[in-house]
Amino acid sequence: MGDSALIGSGGTRSGTGDGSSAESAAFVLCIEGNETRDQALLLIESIRAFGGGLAASEILAVAPRQGLGVDADTRARLEALGASYHEEPLNRVCPEYGSANRVYAAAWAAEVCDAEVLFVLDSDTLVLGEPEPLGTACDLAVRPVDVKGSTTTGAGDPFDGYWRSLCELASASIDALPFVATVFDGLRVRASYNGGYSVVRRSSGILQRTAELFTRSVAADLRPHEGHSGHRLFASTGYVSDRANEYWGSVQAALSIAAWSTTRRVRLLGRRYNVPLHMLADAAHWTEDWRDLHPLHVHYHWMLRAADRARGLRTLAMIGVPWDQLQWLAARAGRPEGRRAAVPARATQRCRQVVICGMHRTGTSLVASVLRQAGIDIGRELNPGGRGNLRGHFEDEAVHRLHEEMLAAAGYTCLTAGGDLSREVRSGFEERARTFIANRADRPLWGWKDPRTCLFFEFWDRLLPAAGYVMLYRHPLDVALSLWRRGTEPELRLDPWLAIHAYEVYNRLLLDFRRRHPERCVLAQVPALTADLSGFVALAADKLDL
Repeated sequence: MGDSALIGSGGTRSGTGDGSSAESAAFVLCIEGNETRDQALLLIESIRAFGGGLAASEILAVAPRQGLGVDADTRARLEALGASYHEEPLNRVCPEYGSANRVYAAAWAAEVCDAEVLFVLDSDTLVLGEPEPLGTACDLAVRPVDVKGSTTTGAGDPFDGYWRSLCELASASIDALPFVATVFDGLRVRASYNGGYSVVRRSSGILQRTAELFTRSVAADLRPHEGHSGHRLFASTGYVSDRANEYWGSVQAALSIAAWSTTRRVRLLGRRYNVPLHMLADAAHWTEDWRDLHPLHVHYHWMLRAADRARGLRTLAMIGVPWDQLQWLAARAGRPEGRRAAVPARATQRCRQVVICGMHRTGTSLVASVLRQAGIDIGRELNPGGRGNLRGHFEDEAVHRLHEEMLAAAGYTCLTAGGDLSREVRSGFEERARTFIANRADRPLWGWKDPRTCLFFEFWDRLLPAAGYVMLYRHPLDVALSLWRRGTEPELRLDPWLAIHAYEVYNRLLLDFRRRHPERCVLAQVPALTADLSGFVALAADKLDL
């Protein structure tokens, strides 16, 4: 949960997606003169840039704690973004607990704005696509909590007493709360929802009831982690205070109980909302079903801070955030430090791929042998040495055979193709390629060497959109003479100029791919790189973030 809230206010109308009439939707946010200032500004920008039909909604920025209003420059920035600013000490009950800001700001927004639907967001989040509308059949749309935390699994749970006491304050039965499954550990717990993103029907009264219930719980001295202040929690703005530690999770509980004591029209959101970036950046929580999720809303927590920004951006790439959005974010994250954040290669976390390619006879075998010693798994079954490569070609037999068969099926050899053949690849070959990839999924850093890759760049990029490429080139006459001396390509005996023609085709495709994906490509000349092989390896490792 973030330390600040975002809720929209305004009159933008959006379709409900269920055939019913459109309802007005709005955003409002909490912003303070601390680290949440930059988080909130970034969030507002993301709404304006990627909110689709809701991008033009009025945004109301609220400073809900005494003495934490923003400066004149920030107010001017808010005005430029079309956001209104409101400063009022709404969170007087528990100002030490920053997450309570969201509760009081949301309740205030429900009283003052005219929108039928409010999107309630934490400040340390991003909108990356147009949110789904609430729909007239629902009063609340939320996603279950990521892990158990301070929820209850039922009688006998250490937190069950806290939840029962909170239900008594709300004059509600705990049995009215349905069970949900936590997102990561899959535990069955009483309804508890991640507070970073919720969509609420304003007229339902849920937001006001949540604030009222939380206020009463503070007055009753109910704290889910009472007596455990020594367990320090790290939030988007750093370590929270001991008192905030004791209250952690209480506003989520208040929302759940307020909702189910008010309505039964609750819809669970899918994983594209409130995506917990800090958890997915941790290998212990990552699973492949998060890859290419294409999130609509991301909860990044502290992952855009300077120390974690590169890892955060890489994880965003893994879950399918488009490259233009990554560039947009990298240009804005960390601006107060006066630096532009580096855009990482579209990387993977559990499995990186490095492809070594270039025209034949450009030193690809040499570089493959060096990178193999440096730690890249380029294959367990490699083609043996032969004429022209006595020490070995360092080519994975499976990918070499696949390329040769794809070329033959298209009616070409490796020297006669006139361009990228990706569109001519038959479906059966794609299935073999996917199997090839799947069989290497458990390898932390792997790839292959094959010059023929240049003829299928788009094919492989579709299957491995995060792969890095080491691209090699050499003087064309050196290449042509080397091919002629090797004498293993019979077509050259009929037409020696095929070597020059193939050189032009391979390098045109190589340079075109590099122009479109510079962040994932390392271009090096042979024999220049042989003068400093260790320096070349370091360069490749740095550029591809290996």
